[in-house]
Amino acid sequence: MAIQGTHTTDPTQRKTQVRVSALALIMFTAATALSACGTTKPTAEGTPPAGTAEPQAKQESSAAEIAEGQRVFRFETFGDEQLWTDKLRLNEVVEKNVDPTTALKVG
Repeated sequence: MAIQGTHTTDPTQRKTQVRVSALALIMFTAATALSACGTTKPTAEGTPPAGTAEPQAKQESSAAEIAEGQRVFRFETFGDEQLWTDKLRLNEVVEKNVDPTTALKVG
């Protein structure tokens, strides 16, 4: 005999309700996390957003700075010699596929 005011649920129906509730919770959590990814900091009043700000004036480089940049670009190895020679064996590929005249032109 069922007591009045109580509701009995079929076990399969209960499992479905739990699954739907869990799915809704997961979707709500994911939506909250994704919506937080696109937020930006509020800007001070009168300050344009970062995307609309005017670009800064280009700085003039001295000849010494340019020469130093060229030197670093051409000669600095940054400690990765073993990667290019021992692991990737790039020197062997260049020796086989690049003739000496082209190699001298490239530098």
